[in-house]
Amino acid sequence: MKPIESSFFDGKRPWSRIKDRVLGAYLPPYLRKIERLPRPIVIVDCFAGRGKFSDGTPGSPLIICQQIKQYAPTRATAYFINKRDAHHEELARTIKGFTDAGIAHLILGQSHNFLAELTRELTNESLFVYLDPFGIKGCTFTATKQLFARSDNAIHPRIIKGT
Repeated sequence: MKPIESSFFDGKRPWSRIKDRVLGAYLPPYLRKIERLPRPIVIVDCFAGRGKFSDGTPGSPLIICQQIKQYAPTRATAYFINKRDAHHEELARTIKGFTDAGIAHLILGQSHNFLAELTRELTNESLFVYLDPFGIKGCTFTATKQLFARSDNAIHPRIIKGT
């Protein structure tokens, strides 16, 4: 039997279906509402994975990209973080059209490092951070609390944490 980590993307598990259904239902009204503000929209998927499952079911990166394309294609940018080369490479193939369109950017590295760098770069962007780790490593409060300490001029981030 394969360990769950190596077989995670073989097929979407029931809890992943629920999380992705929530994400897909939340993003349209969020993007329609926030798109009216005169500021850029940044969406970060801290544990992006391959973008889709072996059975073809879309994962969070595809869901996010499709929603951005439909509701805020000129205002929103998504960043997808992977620490594994294989997942990063597969995700690059999966969302190539979205990266070519400038909607998506791929980051190979650790989520907490990217969040620290992003926090230093943010000004007045609307920020949505999707935390859905496989396990809790790399998903500590310390890695995200700096996002809440942004200046008063910035909108407070929206954070949804998966289980």
